[in-house]
Amino acid sequence: MDDYIGVRKWDQATAAAKLAEMLPKMEKQAPGLEPYLLATVLTYQVNTNTPLTAEFQQTLKQCIEHPKEILAPQQFWDKIRWGIYEWCFAKTNFPLAVQLMEGERRAGAEGYVDYDDQEEIKLAYAYLAVERWQDALEIFQTFSNRPVQATGGGPWGRAFQPILTDKLAMRCRSKLGFAAAQDSGKFDLGKPVLRLGPGSTFAADDAGVWVGLDGLLLHLDFDLHTNLTVKLPIDKSAPITALCLAPSMVWIATAGAGLVEFDKSTSQCHAFTESDGLLFNAICSLCLADNVLWIGYGYEDPPGYATELHAGGGISALDLSSRRFTTFTSSFKGGSGIANVDNFQESADQPTRHAVFSIIPGSAGDIWFLAKGNVLRSFQPRNNLWKGFAGVDAGRCLASDNEHLFVGEYYPIFSGAKAGPLGLETLNFRDGQWQSFPRVENIPDHSVSALAVDGRFVWAGGLGYIARLDTSQNQTTRIATIAAQSVDKLQVAGGCLWAQFNGNLYRVVLSSVQ
Repeated sequence: MDDYIGVRKWDQATAAAKLAEMLPKMEKQAPGLEPYLLATVLTYQVNTNTPLTAEFQQTLKQCIEHPKEILAPQQFWDKIRWGIYEWCFAKTNFPLAVQLMEGERRAGAEGYVDYDDQEEIKLAYAYLAVERWQDALEIFQTFSNRPVQATGGGPWGRAFQPILTDKLAMRCRSKLGFAAAQDSGKFDLGKPVLRLGPGSTFAADDAGVWVGLDGLLLHLDFDLHTNLTVKLPIDKSAPITALCLAPSMVWIATAGAGLVEFDKSTSQCHAFTESDGLLFNAICSLCLADNVLWIGYGYEDPPGYATELHAGGGISALDLSSRRFTTFTSSFKGGSGIANVDNFQESADQPTRHAVFSIIPGSAGDIWFLAKGNVLRSFQPRNNLWKGFAGVDAGRCLASDNEHLFVGEYYPIFSGAKAGPLGLETLNFRDGQWQSFPRVENIPDHSVSALAVDGRFVWAGGLGYIARLDTSQNQTTRIATIAAQSVDKLQVAGGCLWAQFNGNLYRVVLSSVQ
């Protein structure tokens, strides 16, 4: 134990030297594991000029040229392709990173390891580091300007963030002296116009933009000048999840503090909680239709994540004439809080008990609900009829016009192993037929986290992009690449497209992208 405590007190350089000193003994005691042991000890070294670096380079060369001599080659490459790669970039030994990744590519071609798109991206970044611009360009071009999602952190940034291959290819072309390629379909989102931060949201109409953040409700004109600030009767730490605009009211949903009504004429607020008739104080969606405010309960997970806590939810309606709540979902609660319903099997002809992400009006007075667990429901108030729909896969958001329902699905993947359509499903209200928007060459598959209808177009946003889609022609007309894992919200109002992601609000004048 004294020795163990002593080791813990060593600084990193001393520990690295001790491991290097012990390496020959470890290799002698574990014949066949020499490449594994050498790679492990190398990643603990502080300096790159250690003799172990040259020894590893020689061992790596032998492993590349004689793969059959490696004990369990798949496991060997799985072990070193992240650890050594990260060490190379941390220590700026970029030539070794190139040697490593080129070796893995060869091993993959010979069937000794699974070499996928993630590994190819890692090689491209190694090429960037040693300024082999042409080699890097050739890799980035294979992704057809498609943003791709990294499965781990690296020189590109944090895990699961988009890698914008179009911008990286442009950088390589610039370094090579090539003229910049012009793409009439591309547009630039520009800089954010407002910082929102987490637990905030917005809603726009033809009179301006309403913003809920930090316990406040703000109204801004289209020049982003604040002309009204309202302190809401909630704690400033309570996340504001949705705003719903009515002619005389603004409805504010929160994750835990209930529902707030703001009267525009009197500038007064009124709060509703469970004691006033709410099913839960956690609300994640609102929709106003025919003088009824529809309320979707639950905690919404960020796109790409799923939590087991607070999985439950439900649906209520507030009749604005009578000011009475109707709850369509029975409570799971024995006490306060929301129950976990991940394993609950519910009937398709009943209101859901899952967290309701999105509510949208349909045709003939129908209301549509999208909930966690790929739950899509419609409700016909005129005859009190619920109906469930199958075929929604990782549904994330809804939008509608007079003739169609649009469902966005979000489960982006790095590799093309599960390549498929964009992730936009369209239901024709007249004939009840579904249609999938096809795969788009420069947009990640299965990646729609936000939708907004704009006349005959639909705006979609997801991993690394915001695009305008012509759903009648199944084609993309305009696209912007963005450094975001997902888009939280899109809305068209005041002649602009408004987009929320990464805690910021962006605005694009629609006439500039025609």
